[in-house]
Amino acid sequence: MNSIVKFAVPLGIGLYTIGIITSPPILMLEKLRQGSGINVADFEALVGLQKDPVVLAVNANSPYQSLDALLAAANASNHPLNVAGDGPNSNNQLQLVVAEKLLGVEFNFIPFNGSAPSITALLGNQVEAAVPSASSATRFVRRGDIRVLAVFAPDRYEYLRLMTDEPET
Repeated sequence: MNSIVKFAVPLGIGLYTIGIITSPPILMLEKLRQGSGINVADFEALVGLQKDPVVLAVNANSPYQSLDALLAAANASNHPLNVAGDGPNSNNQLQLVVAEKLLGVEFNFIPFNGSAPSITALLGNQVEAAVPSASSATRFVRRGDIRVLAVFAPDRYEYLRLMTDEPET
């Protein structure tokens, strides 16, 4: 969709090509595929409909109490830690890939058909962490079943912060 909107033929005076797209794919495309000809500056947002960032979460019984602890374990391991998420090639996986590059760590991404199955795998201790959407993780955070170690967003995500006494990362 991004390329269809970007490279659309002008329709004339007062006529515009409008696309409904989410911002994460544009941001990820710009970071991961430099030289693609598409970047955030090419688009003008008319309205924001939703704010639902991806989070990095662990089971409440996990030994990883902080993002630093998880990263240290990942770097010390002979094999990458398993991280579940929507996928493959989803917004969730792409954000994890960018985080891996920025943090200098490597995870083994395990794709599931949505956030719910990835959270189920996390609750069942089948993976060390998961990258679900914040909205999918909310009820499990409230119940104390999972702990959020990081939010993939440039700004504080107040809603999630209000549900936990955990320090922000």
